[in-house]
Amino acid sequence: MQKRIDTMKDRIVFWNPNRPKAVEHLNALLDAAIEQSVMTIHYEGTAVGTKRSIQPIGLYSWNGFWYCPAYCFKRQAFRLFRADRIARAEKTDVEQARNLPYESVHSWIQTSESGCKNPVRLQAELTRTGTSKAMSDLDLLKIVDIHKNGSGSINAQIPRTEIDYFADLLWNLGAEAAVIEPREIKLRLKQKAAELLKRYS
Repeated sequence: MQKRIDTMKDRIVFWNPNRPKAVEHLNALLDAAIEQSVMTIHYEGTAVGTKRSIQPIGLYSWNGFWYCPAYCFKRQAFRLFRADRIARAEKTDVEQARNLPYESVHSWIQTSESGCKNPVRLQAELTRTGTSKAMSDLDLLKIVDIHKNGSGSINAQIPRTEIDYFADLLWNLGAEAAVIEPREIKLRLKQKAAELLKRYS
């Protein structure tokens, strides 16, 4: 058995991509989660970067990325942040720490999708390729239904404040996704397509 284990060590590798920015802030985010203190971060999302005050719940790694669920004082709601998109992070006393309802990352994962404020219905059809691509994104993975033939569909409630965010996620799937609703996301995708066409015309 020992010989088998030694052989396995040369055959199995757990690899995480090297993302210096993520590593740079992991300790600070973890300290804030343990102490339940507030941090100011400069977050580079899918669009324009923003400055936010957050109170981290904890950290977890998934699909090669580090994620930090936290209470966002700007949105006054819980949000999920990718550590490698945090350009700067520092402690702050601008906002007072709250008593969060989550005692651990596990409890957040179990209950984070139980409610959705000001919801919008998101419906889309995905090809087999689109489904495969969507399954590599944490926010899409949770709402994609896979069909027997390998294609997929989305029929879920999303926060109205996150329409642009989900539009960008679906844009990354290209022609492998067809949005049925909401109208706002369809218009956003048409706008991005027009901008791309103009650039290459």
